[in-house]
Amino acid sequence: MTNAQRRHEFAQYLTWLKQRSGRTYEQLGRATNMGKSTVHRYCGGVCFPAVFGTAEQIALACSASQEELSKLYRLWERSNSAVETVVRAPVPPRRKRFSWLAAALATTVLVGIVSDPIGWTRRS
Repeated sequence: MTNAQRRHEFAQYLTWLKQRSGRTYEQLGRATNMGKSTVHRYCGGVCFPAVFGTAEQIALACSASQEELSKLYRLWERSNSAVETVVRAPVPPRRKRFSWLAAALATTVLVGIVSDPIGWTRRS
């Protein structure tokens, strides 16, 4: 089963819960503090929730039982585990930049130590 098929199955189950509850997308959006468009995208399979808590809120607003929540979680987990990760090219290590301020300070201190500053010498 492909990733798209798993996500479609998840969305179908979420839609079934919504239809069974008889609630509109707007009602579910208000009950879950989400936009109605967001709930519609999840139920339509356009978007996939990154965390299960989002889908769980929708299911609870649809009066889902514990068994239905468990099934929804299994579907979400299967769909989420199949998410294709993007492999990024390794970033080359940053070169350390030479701090000109630190170099100037070190030079000043070194010159002060090596040379005989005025006023420090004893005059006989």
